[in-house]
Amino acid sequence: MHNSAYRVVLADYLSPEGVQRAVASLDEIKLSPKGEAVIVSVIIYAKEKNRKLADIFAVCNKERESTWRLQDPAVRGDPDAAEVVGAHNRDSLQNICNSLGIDNPNERDQISAGHLIVRTHGGSIYRFSPANEKGERTVTKDGDHPLDFSKCKIVFLSQGRRMVLLILEPEGIWRTSAIELISFI
Repeated sequence: MHNSAYRVVLADYLSPEGVQRAVASLDEIKLSPKGEAVIVSVIIYAKEKNRKLADIFAVCNKERESTWRLQDPAVRGDPDAAEVVGAHNRDSLQNICNSLGIDNPNERDQISAGHLIVRTHGGSIYRFSPANEKGERTVTKDGDHPLDFSKCKIVFLSQGRRMVLLILEPEGIWRTSAIELISFI
């Protein structure tokens, strides 16, 4: 697994044993960093719909065998990869989501592509620009503790739950406290 922050994110949705199984499965699939981020998003969405971890990885392994094993590890599973590879990865992601009966995390952010303000229970306020065609946004945080990044993708956003962001530069994950208010502008 490329990013140990994913372990922390998964711990909000899985048991300690589930986190270990998920990490082992992700290590076996050998996705690119962006591919891992997308599959972590899939796990979060699927667990919200009470899908079993074994079912999630059975579907992912099917895509690994049919598509990802043929790809360069640097772009394996990355829906934003260039040209045909990106198209194949987007198709694989859609196949996974369809099989699990969940929203596609790569498209979900596009539904609310406008400006967005998010307030956490801790009082932090995050302001997001509209998403571009890849779902990427700029983000700022009001107050005395600004963010040390500005480009991100929203991985998970649900009132009453933690918001999870994929940091694009430098790569990483950001989690907030539980969300109190989501405002679309």
